[in-house]
Amino acid sequence: MENKNRAEYLKQYYLNNKEKYSKQSKENYQKYLVENPKFFRERENKRLKKLYGISLEDYHDLVLAQSNRCAICGEEETKRHHTSGMTFSLVVDHDHNTGKVRGLLCSRCNRSIGLFYENPKLLNKVVQYLIKD
Repeated sequence: MENKNRAEYLKQYYLNNKEKYSKQSKENYQKYLVENPKFFRERENKRLKKLYGISLEDYHDLVLAQSNRCAICGEEETKRHHTSGMTFSLVVDHDHNTGKVRGLLCSRCNRSIGLFYENPKLLNKVVQYLIKD
């Protein structure tokens, strides 16, 4: 099956089975996050180490240093999970060339700099455009 057709098929399958996925997501949340928080912490620690080279403790230190606010806009994260309703955590922002962690961002700011390819020259053009008369 071609990728485009497969993606469309999966999207349609999800839409046709949305209640099933919503129920499963809520059950997983209850099972893993509420009843077994140690499992979640261990899984998250492994994910952070693998992707960014930091521990869960390092992540929490960043959250405290930034007062649980985005390093760019200074706001708390507002994006919520579509089934559980939980507010997402701040996203680890890193330089894709060096891998160095720059800080934590809200999902909106993280997407925004990604849409501009993390290109300072392009982002500066955006600023100049916005401030021109």
